[in-house]
Amino acid sequence: MSGNTFTFVPADLDRWLLLPLTGDVDHEAAALVFDRVGHAASEDFLEMTTAWVAGTTRIARRDADRLLSGSHVPTFAAWVLLPGPRLLLPGPVAFLRAGPLAADATDDDALGAVVDLSAELHGELEVEGVDTASGPALLVRRRPVRDLDGVRAVEEHRLAIWPRPDLEAVVSLTLYVVDLVEGGAAAEPFRELATGLRWDVT
Repeated sequence: MSGNTFTFVPADLDRWLLLPLTGDVDHEAAALVFDRVGHAASEDFLEMTTAWVAGTTRIARRDADRLLSGSHVPTFAAWVLLPGPRLLLPGPVAFLRAGPLAADATDDDALGAVVDLSAELHGELEVEGVDTASGPALLVRRRPVRDLDGVRAVEEHRLAIWPRPDLEAVVSLTLYVVDLVEGGAAAEPFRELATGLRWDVT
């Protein structure tokens, strides 16, 4: 996909807040929050909400920069999953990214390009084929097991994967949640974001 232009159009969903990955963080965060609730919110609420949007955006940008410089994986977008419709409170972040894929790759190869298939999981890896606004994709649920100071913790990872061997690329939308209850609640909003997301490469 090197040298091509990636564009995307997200569906207008009230459970997702698209973070500003370009421009001045504080200015963009303030404009985003004001556009959502500025006419009905107090100054204190605007200030507090702008601060967490800006903070989350900075973390997302650092993560994007790290992946681009280390693995040459570009991040095209990041969304916060809100706890309720248009409820501006912190939540987990979903990332839209692309990585390399061989021209003769299979769906299993595409999945392995995005996640570590050798990692220990709790339960089975769940993979479902779905139709999306950007064509066929794989909807994936996996629950990796991590050892945190001797304590085993089960987390939840949801993905939508578009294998595109014709472009020698795999496009992925990923959401990582450390709480399984929160992960279960994210299932339907994540599906809505993935199936409504329209992206293109020119």
